[in-house]
Amino acid sequence: MKKIAGIIALALFTYGCQPMTKPSIEVEPLPQDEPACFLDNDLLHQLMADEHLFITLSEADQKLMLERVQEPTRLANLLSISGSDKAALSKAKELFTQLSLFPESRCPSDQYLYLRFRHAQANLAALNKLGSTQQAVQERDRTIETLRQQIEALTQIEPAITRQREEQ
Repeated sequence: MKKIAGIIALALFTYGCQPMTKPSIEVEPLPQDEPACFLDNDLLHQLMADEHLFITLSEADQKLMLERVQEPTRLANLLSISGSDKAALSKAKELFTQLSLFPESRCPSDQYLYLRFRHAQANLAALNKLGSTQQAVQERDRTIETLRQQIEALTQIEPAITRQREEQ
């Protein structure tokens, strides 16, 4: 018992010998108002269900679905599906730019649509590049055809020129 009382007295004595300082109180910064997600996170399931249905439909039914969908977010998502033509991707890009998406991990619907937006941009750029490449190939083919016609014309007049030289 005396040992315990001695330990307590020693602890109190050494505690009392420490310099008097203000206890440090760490103040946590107030959370900044984080922007709210533009889209409800539950919308992601609807977007994916729309996509699944869309890709399983016939081409005629896909057109009907596109006509019936009025909500810009859902329409942009459907128009940006792989295999879409240049007009559909352009319309999707236009619709996506009207949305104030917040592509953070806490906003999966926003994040998904932002990814689709970037996908649509990349596909549109690829289609534009393909179009310019096709134009270059067509121009090359026209040049080749013109040169072929010129060679054929020269080949046809060559015997006449040779005869004319021989006669002189």
